[in-house]
Amino acid sequence: MASTPTNRTAPALTDDRLTLVGLLLEVQRGLAKAMDEVHAAHGLLGKEFDALLRLARSDQHRLSMRDLAAQTSTSTSGTTGLVDRLEARGLVTRSQSQADRRSFDIILTDAGHRLVAEDATALMPVIDRLVTDPVGPDAEVVQHALERIRDLTTPQATAGRRS
Repeated sequence: MASTPTNRTAPALTDDRLTLVGLLLEVQRGLAKAMDEVHAAHGLLGKEFDALLRLARSDQHRLSMRDLAAQTSTSTSGTTGLVDRLEARGLVTRSQSQADRRSFDIILTDAGHRLVAEDATALMPVIDRLVTDPVGPDAEVVQHALERIRDLTTPQATAGRRS
């Protein structure tokens, strides 16, 4: 026999912390959907854009395969497949690492730079509409709070970043 819920609610179910995390997850899903539409218009998947952007924002537009995997939260084999696809399209190249001859550095090509710049430019109105405008003058505070959360949840996201 199924029991019916009582009028009592467990305190955890109404905790504002659940609301906060729920809002973060809802925002993430909504942003990803809107951004994926822009990426698709440029022939990119979200992970491809992420990799190209991280390369574009790195010293000499290059990252080790290991650092690219860490920054994109992708397994080594997943990163290899991602790089294979980007390389086949002429968006990145591989070069044997000077630091470790057993590994490769991934380098953004001029074509990759142009494509990620076009995609990022097209993203700006979406970012303004969904993030910058609603956050308004609190943007710096929100950014710092999100960086602190990111540093706890995915500290590898800054792997290989130069200070």
